[in-house]
This record gives sequence, structure tokens and C-alpha cells, in this order.
Amino acid sequence: MDKSPYVLFETSMGKFILELYWNHAPKTCQNFAELARRGYYDDTIFHRVIREFMIQGGDPTGTGRGGTSIYGERFADEIDVIQRIGVVNTDASDQPTMPIKVIRAIPTEENTL
Repeated sequence: MDKSPYVLFETSMGKFILELYWNHAPKTCQNFAELARRGYYDDTIFHRVIREFMIQGGDPTGTGRGGTSIYGERFADEIDVIQRIGVVNTDASDQPTMPIKVIRAIPTEENTL
């Protein structure tokens, strides 16, 4: 598997690039990039959008439990390198006015659209 530092998302609202932090979470990045390469995230929905801040998508299986990783059922979290986790208050205005659909997520070396 190519260790592309970025994943290009093509959505119904345009394109954006996600940077992967291979040094901090190598197994998570490998899993995400490989699933993207296989088309696992194609046709999924971002159900929460806060403009110029964040997006949140559900699990592509639609069960809320996620699917199988490239390693099997589960693998250990790698999040312990991040020492601060905050809580963000939300309200109804965080909901998109229309669903944003992921058309394609592609690992790429490019960081420009």
C-alpha cells in the first residue's frame, strides 16, 4: 500500500483534501487510505457540517458500529499521542441544509486541488 500523505475527497459540494498523519497513527492511516482506495467511503453522507470548521460522517455500513478494518475486526487505538481532547457544544444549526454525499475518496500525493 502506498503511503500517500493525503486523501482527496470528491463530494456533491466540491472537493477537499484530508492530510493523514502517518507518524502519529500509522495503522489508522493505513486502514483509512486502503479502504478509501477500495472505494469503501464512496456514496457515504456527511451528516453534520459546520462551515469553515468541521464535517462529520457516519459509518458507511449504516449500522453505527463501523465495518471491518483491513486488519480484521478491530485494532488498537493510536490516539494516545494527542494529549488534549475537547468537547464542542453543538446545536441544530450544525446540521446541513442538504445531505453532502461523498462521491469518491482517493489517496493522493498531491495537496492541491
